[in-house]
Amino acid sequence: MIRCLRENNKGVILMAERRNTIQQEIVAQTLRQMHDHPTADDIYIEICNKHSSISRATVFRILNRMAEEGRILRISSVGGGDRFDYETEKHCHVQCKKCGRIGNVSMKQFPVPEEEIECSHGYRIIGHTLLFEGICEECDKRVSKNDTKAADC
Repeated sequence: MIRCLRENNKGVILMAERRNTIQQEIVAQTLRQMHDHPTADDIYIEICNKHSSISRATVFRILNRMAEEGRILRISSVGGGDRFDYETEKHCHVQCKKCGRIGNVSMKQFPVPEEEIECSHGYRIIGHTLLFEGICEECDKRVSKNDTKAADC
């Protein structure tokens, strides 16, 4: 059994007990092993390679429930579907505008002024999402090579 404390959209803390099914364990373990912030489809494809009996709908339902319960993070990515992250400690993300790859950025480097926001704007902060956009090293190298070839013509 998993005891989940979560806050609903009205700010009420809910307590729920859920059985941890084999399918949930498979989805959680697959996500834990994928460090590239996969989409639900990526996770489903990975699971199908080993467990063909789990349906796409089941994988999507489990991911959504785990995200609602705070057991995983859902990342709304630029130009694509939601991505998921097993790491739930405070951190933010950086996404390549060319290939869509997402990486973790430690919050120690960039403290978020949650207390200041609460005091100055009157909100009780319950979470945040911070996504930096850029071009990853691999894509930047490809762009540089293409620019060099174009300049040689």
